[in-house]
Amino acid sequence: METRFSDNKQTGVQAVRRALDLLIALARTGGEASLTELGQRVGLNKSTAYQLLAGLRARGFVEQNSETRHYRLGPTVLEIAASFLDETDLITRAQPVLKQIRDRTGETATLHLLVGDQRVTVAKAESPQTLRRAASLGEVALLFRGAAGKSILAFMGPRRIQSVLSRAQRSGALKKAERQSLLNGLEAIRAKGFWINRGEHVPGGFGVAVPLFGPGGEVIGSLALSGPLQRLTASLRDLAVELLTEAARKISAPSSLTEVITQTAETGTGRRRAV
Repeated sequence: METRFSDNKQTGVQAVRRALDLLIALARTGGEASLTELGQRVGLNKSTAYQLLAGLRARGFVEQNSETRHYRLGPTVLEIAASFLDETDLITRAQPVLKQIRDRTGETATLHLLVGDQRVTVAKAESPQTLRRAASLGEVALLFRGAAGKSILAFMGPRRIQSVLSRAQRSGALKKAERQSLLNGLEAIRAKGFWINRGEHVPGGFGVAVPLFGPGGEVIGSLALSGPLQRLTASLRDLAVELLTEAARKISAPSSLTEVITQTAETGTGRRRAV
């Protein structure tokens, strides 16, 4: 059954293409965008763009900020991205490394990638211990919460950091009083090259994380070790930093979710094209 919209001129195929164009445009904003901005980017009038976005919202491909009414990528896109990444060389290279870190430390090792203003967990090797940090593939978290996110945020460009924090403030996710303290903490992360949190993201838990960089030198994600705070000794902390730092040198990844969405739109499949 063909999907039709108010102008009665779009075919189902045209609607899919235009919806994908909206997703690509939204991914390239690196955060949120208004209805007007998205319509202008893809050459659609507001009415058509609104109807397409409403359909995407209904299936979880986009979300809408309740205060600003701006749009951002939704959890369904992140699930698709996680599924896509499972089949790439990135996961193939990362998985044995994560298992080695897990086996050396006894704690859960994870790989996270930058998606807009968030980070998403795309690979894991969970601790075999009964009391452990349980990680979920596709898990999404804000960049300024926890070691895995902060180690990404710290190595973004200054303008992008300010943009991320400004959007977080407008949405109410970040309080104005927290901003300067957070910026000071990001400076410390850049100086050290890693970050450790104690009970900040998960009460009673710890996280140690280092940034992961792409071929062009841009930050694309992070590697992390996490577990119960009671097991975070000085020796485990030092070993975690050493292992994660070495592992980050061995791993590279697609530069952004934009690449995934663009290739999906161009090829009609979730697999990356051969180059």
